[in-house]
Amino acid sequence: MMLTNQGMYLREQDLNTIIMALTYLKNDYTPEDLESLGFGNTIDEGWDKFETVVQELISELTYKS
Repeated sequence: MMLTNQGMYLREQDLNTIIMALTYLKNDYTPEDLESLGFGNTIDEGWDKFETVVQELISELTYKS
């Protein structure tokens, strides 16, 4: 289990589900996804930062699971 910064516990199964969802998102996003997440409205504008942020989240969650 992992304790979140809000004091909630996540089970390993929950962490794996979140990691899998982030991996799918990283591999299959659209310009509309980038815009709705605040990374600009073109792949050229925001994809580097988006992919970096998502990879950091995946790495952090993988390390803690």
